[in-house]
Amino acid sequence: MLLIIELHIDRTRRTALHLLRYAAVLVHPSARGVLYLLLALALLAQDVPWLWPIGYIVEILGLVHVVVGARVSSRLAKLSKRLKHNRAVMAAHQNVSGGDGRPIGLFGLRLIAQSASVPLRFALDQTALFNTLDIDRDGGLSEGDLLYWFGSEEEAVPTLALQDLTDESAAGGERTAPMTPISSVSLPAAPVATAADVAQDMTV
Repeated sequence: MLLIIELHIDRTRRTALHLLRYAAVLVHPSARGVLYLLLALALLAQDVPWLWPIGYIVEILGLVHVVVGARVSSRLAKLSKRLKHNRAVMAAHQNVSGGDGRPIGLFGLRLIAQSASVPLRFALDQTALFNTLDIDRDGGLSEGDLLYWFGSEEEAVPTLALQDLTDESAAGGERTAPMTPISSVSLPAAPVATAADVAQDMTV
């Protein structure tokens, strides 16, 4: 299963998508590293000597995934601070893709990271971050891929709009219905009971 996810082959892409759909945690390298370490422990615990070298190889692979996953998490946290809402994510993708909505490659990801002041010095970091962001495993980062990781349900309210509302309120430009003073409202006069009416009521 992990081999199918790691290999970017068109024939196994559909199977990888189904696996990632039901086990979304495997998208992150750290999660796959933990599974590799568990598999390595299972191999090393066997009494079959020829499985031990395989177990050591899988263990090294798991440690590499955990270390790379920690670096990817750090880069994702820094990018999420820069791309705070959906419009910032879409603007960053359009600036790199040229505005036509095409998926961007590894070079486009480096441009987005550079504009967000997120360092990607090593090729391993770049490839690991790209593979993590590529949800559908098609070899390109679409706008939907970036929105999956950095999008937010709540949109930020523009500061200009808030300033306009504040200025309008201060200038008295609110279009509200005029309130009538209480003193000017005419109320119907209550009937005044006379002495004859009171005597008639007592007689009844």
